[in-house]
This record gives sequence, C-alpha cells and structure tokens, in this order.
Amino acid sequence: MGKFEDFFKRKMTALLGDDVLVVKNQVLENVEELLEPFVRLKTFPYDHLTVFLLTPDDRRRGVLHAAFVEDNALATDVRSLLERIRFPHRHALRLGVEVVASLPEEVAAKLGSEAALDKVYQDGFYVDLAQQEALPPRSPWRNSIANTAWLTSTRST
Repeated sequence: MGKFEDFFKRKMTALLGDDVLVVKNQVLENVEELLEPFVRLKTFPYDHLTVFLLTPDDRRRGVLHAAFVEDNALATDVRSLLERIRFPHRHALRLGVEVVASLPEEVAAKLGSEAALDKVYQDGFYVDLAQQEALPPRSPWRNSIANTAWLTSTRST
C-alpha cells in the first residue's frame, strides 16, 4: 500500500474512531459463522455472497464505501477468511460489497419478519447468500468432468 493510501486510511480511522475496524470485524465474524456449517458438509448451494453495509447517513456511506468497497478491501478480507477456514468453494464464490441506505426489497423479503429486519438495521450490515447461476447437475461421481469444468470457469471471477 502506498503512502497516500496509508495516510487516507489513518485519516478515515481517525474520523470514525475505531468504528471502521469494529464493522469490519463484525462482518468477518458473521461471514465465518454463516459459512462454518458448509465447511463441515463440504457442500454449498450458493454462488454469490454480498455484504450490505447499511446507514441512512450520506457522509457515513461515503466513508464506508471508501473503507470497504474501493480497492475491494472488504472482499479481499473475506477471501482471506475463506482461505483461513479452508472453505471448499472459495474459488467459485463471487463476492460483493454494497453500501446502501436500505436493503433491496428482494433481500429484505428473505428476512421474513419485521423483527429480523430491525435487527439487521440495528447491526448495520447484512450478509446475503444467493444462487445466481445454475449449479451443475448432481453426479454420482464427485469429481466429474462437468463439475470440474464449472468450477474452473468460475475461478476467474
């Protein structure tokens, strides 16, 4: 990281206090908790993980965007976490980070209750798992050519 980036991150952290680090740590803990059962099962029905950082304040959204979206900072941290926990599908998983005032309707609908939605807004973030591409057909052979080709084709993303 260059001198300017170091300076900017220090200034941003000073502006928000330790809040940026707290948000980052909470998000990473949540992602790890969410994915841990799939590590043991060695199966994962999703191909997209999106972290929504929520705040109604325009200024704070700008700061969170600079801290987590620019330079793919949070996505890089999530990828490091996937490596550390030896997540079996880390290469096929697309990561996204969005800083928003409110959750998109289709994501909010997944929560199912006002209480769950209130908790998300209180926490200030939500980690969403989605299946955006059709997964390859199940095969009696775990290392089939079709599955290998599908995994290889998604590694570049």
